[in-house]
Amino acid sequence: MKKIFTIVGGLLLVIAILAAVGLGIWAYTLNTKLNAAQKQLASLQGDYNKLKSDNTQLTSNLNQTNSTLDQSKSDLAKTQSDLATANSDKTALQAKIDMAKKYMTVVDAVFVTQENDAGVTAKILATGDTTLINLLDTVTKTPSNANYQALLSYLFQAIDKALK
Repeated sequence: MKKIFTIVGGLLLVIAILAAVGLGIWAYTLNTKLNAAQKQLASLQGDYNKLKSDNTQLTSNLNQTNSTLDQSKSDLAKTQSDLATANSDKTALQAKIDMAKKYMTVVDAVFVTQENDAGVTAKILATGDTTLINLLDTVTKTPSNANYQALLSYLFQAIDKALK
């Protein structure tokens, strides 16, 4: 019976040793996997921190770009407004120049080409200036130096006004 206890005890001892060796190997494997997982976690944490830093930088760049875009939109709106004003000014100036040209054709007809009364009358009527047309009617109905001077004076004042 003692022999059976010795054999059973020896078997239990072998099983216990094998279990301890197995547990040691298993613990070693788990420790190796844990170390690998910790290294991977540290690497991923570094990657995460890099991505977080990159995201912060990109957000900052986006905000700067949006700010620049808003400023550009504001500048564009001002430029468009300035352009509209310039076009309006150009149109008004062109109208003044066109009117001055009409008056100058009258001056040219009177003093340079010395056209006949019909030619001068046609050019005065082409101006569309009712005051000048009325002064022409006055000169035509009552020719006098005073009436003629009034017509010429108004004509030169109209040219001066048109060019201001």
